[in-house]
Amino acid sequence: RLSNQLDYPATDLPKYPVAVFFALIAAAAAARWQLSKFVGGFITAALAGAGSILVFVLEASNYDLAGPELVTLPVAAWLLLCMLSLRQQRPMLNSGVWLGVPLGMAMLPSSLVAVGMLQNIEPTALDWTRLWVLLVLGVGFTILGTARRITGLLWPGAVTYALTAFPQLWVDLGLIIPRWVFFAFLGVLLLTV
Repeated sequence: RLSNQLDYPATDLPKYPVAVFFALIAAAAAARWQLSKFVGGFITAALAGAGSILVFVLEASNYDLAGPELVTLPVAAWLLLCMLSLRQQRPMLNSGVWLGVPLGMAMLPSSLVAVGMLQNIEPTALDWTRLWVLLVLGVGFTILGTARRITGLLWPGAVTYALTAFPQLWVDLGLIIPRWVFFAFLGVLLLTV
């Protein structure tokens, strides 16, 4: 009888309890942080909340994602809320932390997969849109972060641009766009900065 009850594979079990468990840990750690200002409570709350969102989105989408944005954007929004709360407690916190971490979470995973997605036999419009949006945001944030001396815009923008532009020099994208275009973007970026 016991063997009949255990025939279900572990992957068929719902993962929502895990998301609820992480959410409860995040709430408890956030309460601890608010009461004692212990930074370990903040870190635990931020990571547990991000884990809860990650598990919930992956389970709700049934792991059928066209890209990382469905996961990274909610996690980035959660991290932005956490970082704004931390900045309220510590007003002198560098923007590279309170703004850079959420922006990096929103942009860097997408830039890591942008080139790989374009290697499909027939890249979709979403793949090309992702690449060009990341290139434009990377250049824009780098220039704005440099001009205004905002570290929280500079490092995510520069790293995103590098991750999306540099692989174009060695990866064959079917040559729909000549490779010199990316060199030109890089040259303009360097001259501007």
